[in-house]
Amino acid sequence: GGIWNSISSTASNIWNSVTSSISNAINAAKSAIQSVWNSISSWISGIWNGIKNTALNLWNGITSTISSKVNDGKNAISSGWSNLTGIVSDIF
Repeated sequence: GGIWNSISSTASNIWNSVTSSISNAINAAKSAIQSVWNSISSWISGIWNGIKNTALNLWNGITSTISSKVNDGKNAISSGWSNLTGIVSDIF
C-alpha cells in the first residue's frame, strides 16, 4: 500500500501541475487575444467616429448653406414685394 500510495500521489501531483500549466497557458493566450481584439476594436471605432464626424460636419455645412440661400431668396422676394407695393401705393 505504501509504495502504491506514493506512486499515486506523485502521479496526481504531476497531473495537477500539468493541468494547471495548461490552464495558465490557455488563460494567458485568451488574455493576449482579448487585448489585441480590444485594441483593434478601439482603432476601428476611432476611424469610424472620424468618418462619421466628418460626414456630419459636411452635411451640416451643406444644409446651413442651403438654408442661408433659401432665406436670402425669401428676403429678396419680401423686399421686392415691399418695394413694389410701395411704388403702387405711391402711384394710386
